[in-house]
Amino acid sequence: MTAPERAGGEAPKSMVSTPFRALFLLRNKLENIQVVPLGSTHAHGITVLGGTLAGRPELLAFVTKIGFDSIVESFQVSDLPHPSFLRTFHLIPSPEAIVRILDQRLVAEPRYVHKVLELAAEKAPEQLTLSPHEAFQLGATMLEAAEGILRISGWFEDRIGPPA
Repeated sequence: MTAPERAGGEAPKSMVSTPFRALFLLRNKLENIQVVPLGSTHAHGITVLGGTLAGRPELLAFVTKIGFDSIVESFQVSDLPHPSFLRTFHLIPSPEAIVRILDQRLVAEPRYVHKVLELAAEKAPEQLTLSPHEAFQLGATMLEAAEGILRISGWFEDRIGPPA
């Protein structure tokens, strides 16, 4: 029993062992977004693994329905013989906040001082800005990868409808 349970409170929610992530490829800012779920379902018969979202309202509905709660930052930490990555999930309070942050990152802030080498730990505005044809990852820390893939598959299958 954990300390919060002994004190009569709720146990804190914990991340699942392999949290779900999806890659979002921007084709025209947030107006045309290709969604690619990352991971494996270990199941057969899934025909639609990803799809395209059209605009902010659909992105917001998608983020809400799937259960995304974070923006994922990836860093390559080793190369050869086996590339490996460190992923950091930045928890965001709501789906609306996720879309708002993405919107803000698409607007470049003017940079009045040019620095050739920036050694500061904080990121320069151009490092935080997404280009109109860039990619980002969202994560769902309370959702296993296989379940997230199935949710995305269901979302796009529902939009396509049953085969004629």
